[in-house]
Amino acid sequence: MSTITLYKGEQLNGDKRKYHNDVSDLTVDGFDRQMASLNVQGNPWVTYNQAQFRGAQNLYTDGNYPSIPEGKRFTSMKLIKDVDAPRIILFEKINFDGPSTDLDEHTTLPSGYKVASYRVRSGAWCLSFRTWLEKCMWPSKGMKWPTVAVLASETTLRL
Repeated sequence: MSTITLYKGEQLNGDKRKYHNDVSDLTVDGFDRQMASLNVQGNPWVTYNQAQFRGAQNLYTDGNYPSIPEGKRFTSMKLIKDVDAPRIILFEKINFDGPSTDLDEHTTLPSGYKVASYRVRSGAWCLSFRTWLEKCMWPSKGMKWPTVAVLASETTLRL
């Protein structure tokens, strides 16, 4: 079972709370932007700096995070559940039209390949539209080029 454990102190110390499911508002548990460190076991988690899965996002994969800077603290979070069988469909035109490419593994697309819309069918994906970008984020409606996105099951976004 995948879990994320939030700690109010750095170095995985202090009051803590363990979660196994999505949380739309950590204010209820007293952890709203109060975590100073965390531990992830199993599948990745996407965190949001606002309640109801809104705002700036960060991705945390399996491991310890002994210090979470103030600017990275969050108010809601989602577990990425289906990472074992990833599948994404990339469309060359907006509104899921035109030629498409169905991917089920890590791929470097040819230079000049255009992606105007996509659908994530399963798993989690990190799309990088510029090679120098390293940060992964969960998609939002306001996402613009260039960007990197971590996408999860049944996510649909028009770029």
